[in-house]
Amino acid sequence: MCALAWVIVVKPDQATLVINSMGSLTGMWAIALGVLGVYVDKRSKEKTLAAGRTPDPGFLTTMAGKLFNRSEAKKDG
Repeated sequence: MCALAWVIVVKPDQATLVINSMGSLTGMWAIALGVLGVYVDKRSKEKTLAAGRTPDPGFLTTMAGKLFNRSEAKKDG
């Protein structure tokens, strides 16, 4: 972002080219950061298991469990 600001201030005639180039990188950064996030999550769960603790199931797993348990209770009752 500092480089982008520098180009806008120092070479405003090139700013459009640089801004468009930065926009083209958005998809690549999104994929890269998504992969990194999954890796960090899985590695954290591995470390938790290695320490002898049960990992937190996570938000989506908890919500899905509550949703399905609630629908099963309605079928039974």
